[in-house]
Amino acid sequence: MTKLSMLGAAIAALALPAFATGAIAAAPDSTGDSWEGAYLGAQVGYGWGRDNIHDEERSSPGFSDYSDHFSLDGATGGIFIGCNWQDGPWVFGTEGDAELSGVNGDNRAWPFGTNMTAEIAGQISLRGRLGYEVDDSVLYATGGLALGDIETHYYDGSAQDHYSNWQAGWTVGAGIEHAFSPEWVGRIEYRYADFGRVTDWTRNTDFGWNEHNDITENAVRVGIAYRL
Repeated sequence: MTKLSMLGAAIAALALPAFATGAIAAAPDSTGDSWEGAYLGAQVGYGWGRDNIHDEERSSPGFSDYSDHFSLDGATGGIFIGCNWQDGPWVFGTEGDAELSGVNGDNRAWPFGTNMTAEIAGQISLRGRLGYEVDDSVLYATGGLALGDIETHYYDGSAQDHYSNWQAGWTVGAGIEHAFSPEWVGRIEYRYADFGRVTDWTRNTDFGWNEHNDITENAVRVGIAYRL
């Protein structure tokens, strides 16, 4: 299955509960005073992060002779969908997003070959949100599950190892939304994500050793949503 088809399936899975709850939630009124209801949007962003890498000898678990870190950065873009409820000035809800990502970096100092790279090729999150309404804006915090498609490459001359794994972790952040009309809402958001540890066995480039990659990311995203 390609990344696009995987992301499409994830988007469909995210959409169903939001539309179901949106069908029974109160829609925004004509003055835009209510934030309740489902919404669908698109976002673009920039991410920067770190791969903390260390090795481990397969025949001697716990023994390592290498530990380092290197930086990742790049653009992200995708869609998000969610549903809000409101109690006075408090706005709360659920949201999911799915993105393609080019957040990547090179580790040319990897001592067991000629190069090593890591990339967050795709991202999915499922989060809760809690916000406070101020005039036509909402200040909010968000957090929940993060999934990353982590791709790693190891090179040693003509020898290569390549892995692609969906890794589960967590994410937390904050943002601000502003209603430009009863239907259209813009936002800017910061999130931190920890995708946990990806472990690769470098069979061709550093046989007999595992490479542990602990991937974290900071990202700023700008988006626009249509309230359904």
